[in-house]
Amino acid sequence: MHTINLMVVDNEELLLQSLVDLLESRGYAVEAFLSAQDALNVLRAGKKKFNIILTDINMPVMDGYRFIEEIKKTLFNEIKIIVLTGYGSIDSAVKAVKLGADSYCQKDQDPELLLSQIRNMAAQIEMKQELDSLHKEAGNNLLYLFDSSDSETRRVYDTAKQIASKDVNILITGESGTGKEILSRFIYNGSGVTGRFVSVNCSAIPDSLFESTMFGHVKGAFTGAHENSSGFFKQAEGGVLLLDEIGELIPMNQAKLLKVIEERFYFSVGSSLQQEADCRLIAATNKDLPKMIEEGSFRTDFYYRLNTVTLNLPPLRQRKGDILEFAKIFIKQFSRKYQHDICGINPAGEKVLLSYNWPGNIRQLRQTIERCVLFASGDQIDAELLNENISENCGELSFCINGDVSCPYREVKTLFEKEYFSNLINSVNFNINEAAALSGMNRTYIYQKIKELGIEKKYR
Repeated sequence: MHTINLMVVDNEELLLQSLVDLLESRGYAVEAFLSAQDALNVLRAGKKKFNIILTDINMPVMDGYRFIEEIKKTLFNEIKIIVLTGYGSIDSAVKAVKLGADSYCQKDQDPELLLSQIRNMAAQIEMKQELDSLHKEAGNNLLYLFDSSDSETRRVYDTAKQIASKDVNILITGESGTGKEILSRFIYNGSGVTGRFVSVNCSAIPDSLFESTMFGHVKGAFTGAHENSSGFFKQAEGGVLLLDEIGELIPMNQAKLLKVIEERFYFSVGSSLQQEADCRLIAATNKDLPKMIEEGSFRTDFYYRLNTVTLNLPPLRQRKGDILEFAKIFIKQFSRKYQHDICGINPAGEKVLLSYNWPGNIRQLRQTIERCVLFASGDQIDAELLNENISENCGELSFCINGDVSCPYREVKTLFEKEYFSNLINSVNFNINEAAALSGMNRTYIYQKIKELGIEKKYR
């Protein structure tokens, strides 16, 4: 559990204050700036770390485009950027994303859309922070994740150790939370390469910006490209590039990656200079790629290029013998972190751990133990505390868990929206004013969703 710090930059004082009030009401730590230059000065001073920046585009002295360029130029690459535009123009948003922004939101849209983007970004940031924390606590030795009583997990670890120093493409499969990125970092640590480990979330890259993001662009390649920008292949040069959620790529972008994998070179957007693709590739997914091949959504040739070696991580529910050992390790880590001396879990608590299915796998177990260490009143974790925190920890996942967890996020989101808006609008007999009052959304947004989702009136 980490604090997410937000920076909001807008020269319109009333709008700025309303954004701050909205975000603080949702529990975020927010600092507001009326000018991009003042915000940049604070970033450069380095006295406070920000995770997400919300910035306007049309500002005097330094506009949002220049602000984004300066942020990226000064190596604040881990900061997520959301552009707020009042123009209603997709061109301005695309230009900002090409310069390095992660997303955009129109000011006149429903605030819930912005909050949803922030929640998704915050979840990604927290996941990375947890991985970094786990890596730091364990040093370079993450063997305890694979020092398993489960023979299949041991086989995966032994194979990973054997191929770590070999220049082969690796495909890691397994459910969310099973440790795919940690296994990737373990392979990187044993690879002997001198370059960086670069992790790319393929599902977060807009399809239209795929080439610019992966291969970079040169100054003048498109409107607003005032400077050269390196892509992920360049950043991972001499190191390891992890293509996470590879199953989310559309076939057209799969073909572009396939060409680079086969030819071992690429071109930045707007450049005729050939560059060597000098990095090892690891791909990871929680999708059933062979099934996607049958359905026509994943290329066969791309699949076979990726999986010279395939490592499949079993879910935690198939590793019952590891659950209590992991819990002990996490208790020790968080007892030290929060200076709360917890000696273990009582027998009733152990039964709770072993009887639960752990749909979120190791990540969910770790978060549950962290909460229990924080809120334990004595020196032991009991069954009641575990039940409370398992329930709270997976509450947000209930929609997916009760449905098909193999569905892509966008598909699940669309299903939820269609069900929600259909129930909402039919509950008020298609009275848009009543729907707006009931939901807290504006009428224009509701009309837009009815049309977009094809919602029709239900006749009883």
